Amino acid sequence: MAKASDLHTFGVMNNSQLTIAKMLSPAIAYDPERDLAPLALIGTTPMVLVVSAAATGTTPQEWLTGCATTGNKASYGSPGTGTPGHPGMELIKGRGGIDAMHVPYRGNPQIISAMLGNQLHAALLPPAWPCSRSRRASSRRSASRPSAAACSPATCRRCAKWA
Repeated sequence: MAKASDLHTFGVMNNSQLTIAKMLSPAIAYDPERDLAPLALIGTTPMVLVVSAAATGTTPQEWLTGCATTGNKASYGSPGTGTPGHPGMELIKGRGGIDAMHVPYRGNPQIISAMLGNQLHAALLPPAWPCSRSRRASSRRSASRPSAAACSPATCRRCAKWA
């Protein structure tokens, strides 16, 4: 796509290919800033902090505090190293002062199964996953749960060490 000369070739890319890949592997064969030209933003995907039913707390702040007070034994999943949920959870870890272990999976269905089986503590997932209304796992922010607290530096600063 970057080397196409017909001026008719275009592609639709996501955040992983445009930004995360270069951060994780500087040796990738293309430079998104130099080799690609953005035409339009056609959509965004929110992420939802989802925790297993065994997780402590009912808000992001309480979950972060629970992780810190239990010796940071939490784990989080992503649908692969470098997917948006991976650096997103790393950001939450850093700002929240916790040390959760990353467990890469092959996709979101495997993450959901692990969370429902209490083999995994948390993940950042798209909001339209099947168990968002389940008591076996809980989304901390979702259109289906408008009363759930948003996880942001402003809401978590009271409880965790957000920069």
